[in-house]
Amino acid sequence: MNERQLPPLLRLVLCLRPRWPLIALALLLALLNQGAGLALAAASALLVGAIVTGTAPALTGPVLGITGLAVLKALFSWLDQWYLHWVAIGVVATLWAEAYLALEPLAPAFTLRRRSGDLVATMLADVDQIQPFYSRVLVPATVAALLSFVVLGVLLVVAPVLVLVLLPVLLVLVIVPLHRWRAGLPLAQRVREQQGLVTAHLLDSIQGLRELTAFGRAQARGEEVAAKSRGLAAAQIHHQRYGGVTAAMTDAVIAGGSFAVALVGLLLVAQGALAPRYLPLVLLLVFTALRAVAEVADVARNVTQVAAAAQRYFAVIDEPVLVQERTSVSPGPLLPTIEFDRVTFRYAPEQPPVLRAVSFQVAPGETVALVGHSGAGKSTCVNLLLRFWDPEEGSIRLGGVDLRNFPLDDLRRRIAVVPQEPYLFRLTVRENLRLGRPEASESEVEQAAREANIHDVILSLPAGYDTVVGERGITLSGGERQRIAIARALLLDAPVLVLDEATSNLDSENERLVGEAITRLMVGRTTLVIAHRLATIQRADRVVLLEQGQVVASGRHEELLATTPAYQRLVRQQLAAARRLA
Repeated sequence: MNERQLPPLLRLVLCLRPRWPLIALALLLALLNQGAGLALAAASALLVGAIVTGTAPALTGPVLGITGLAVLKALFSWLDQWYLHWVAIGVVATLWAEAYLALEPLAPAFTLRRRSGDLVATMLADVDQIQPFYSRVLVPATVAALLSFVVLGVLLVVAPVLVLVLLPVLLVLVIVPLHRWRAGLPLAQRVREQQGLVTAHLLDSIQGLRELTAFGRAQARGEEVAAKSRGLAAAQIHHQRYGGVTAAMTDAVIAGGSFAVALVGLLLVAQGALAPRYLPLVLLLVFTALRAVAEVADVARNVTQVAAAAQRYFAVIDEPVLVQERTSVSPGPLLPTIEFDRVTFRYAPEQPPVLRAVSFQVAPGETVALVGHSGAGKSTCVNLLLRFWDPEEGSIRLGGVDLRNFPLDDLRRRIAVVPQEPYLFRLTVRENLRLGRPEASESEVEQAAREANIHDVILSLPAGYDTVVGERGITLSGGERQRIAIARALLLDAPVLVLDEATSNLDSENERLVGEAITRLMVGRTTLVIAHRLATIQRADRVVLLEQGQVVASGRHEELLATTPAYQRLVRQQLAAARRLA
């Protein structure tokens, strides 16, 4: 059977395969802990029985032995708890890392379909919810099962009749949680889904708090968060109410079973079938076994939450990767030409094509502007060039080589991107600049910053290049963020450049500084520009006009303006928009 078809809890067990030696040691420590407890209980019970029946030897030796067992029990208990939690935390840390590594080849296709807050909930809250399975369920349940067999074996020797009493109780303690678990799983899934919704809505609200405040919607948004939180609380209460019923059933079974064993034990003593000195031993053994099983049953009530969290986690891990890496061998140095050859693409099978048989070329050192109305397919062309998706039909070639024949990292090192809204991490300015080349020297970083017209601005910051920018670069202006993105591209020094109208939405001074930096960046590079502004289009060597996912015209700006009605309309609209903003 394919591992992906296995139940989530079994898959969590299989996640331990690289750690079997560690789990074996955890199991040994747990057995020593429970064994010491069992030996302590047995020795104490035998001593009490001997004292009550007047057959006790000198007490010094037994008391010292029991004291030694108590010390061993305390030591093994500490080692058991510490080590098992250490192993569990290590497994969870690995699951966090694997979740992120699974997302990387899925981006951006998968991440665009899921709210970032929901993904955060899966990668943090859901994975964290899995930890109790390793620290409080798996090993303790195994030890409880072994302990029950030991107790049954002892009873089989001392009082076989009690086995017939205890065995059904143990079976019921196992069956009840299992039955309730199957029925409670949908409730737990509902809780995890609601937690994902609340986290996503809350994260969205925090990231957009400035806009919410500016538009007077902060209080209304707060009421939405409160409403979703109440939905989560209702789901949690429903699940906990269900868990309370399971706990009550478990407690009733333990109480009834304990009473039955005690009653039968007393009857055996009264009939002479069991020596009185063994009665405390029998009762303590039974209570120890029931307590161990009951503790696991108590934790198992929350296994529904673990299963639901694991289901959400594995849904991310199992998501099929749309863009498969075919090779690990780089094609080597190539002329930086770009060729789109009858490329057809749609984002989902049920959606219409975004691109239809699109063909155009960009020669080495040439600047080509992609123009067209919103939704024409300009950004899709860039996404396909970066191989975030693969074409449904046709091919895209870089230097005459199909993009699918590049290692992904090698392909993306050959293409520098300056987006319209660059993302800056909450790191130092230097670390943000080195995003594409972490090994870049200090002098290379500063040279790139100078060429991007951002060096002096960086030096004016409180800690210069070591200044930590705010989340998403909020402490910098739009123009400053654009120039840092340009410096990143300069530092990467890729032969192909992609510009997403990096000078839009800037004031005149920032536009001048960014424009100068872009001019330096474009020198000697093959450049593809998603163009919205007329000034950008006029500077391009050639213009490719897209309409409804098709290339309808290609040529210099002046040629298209003279011969292509669709291009004339587009230019008129841009001029009208520019006049309205003036």
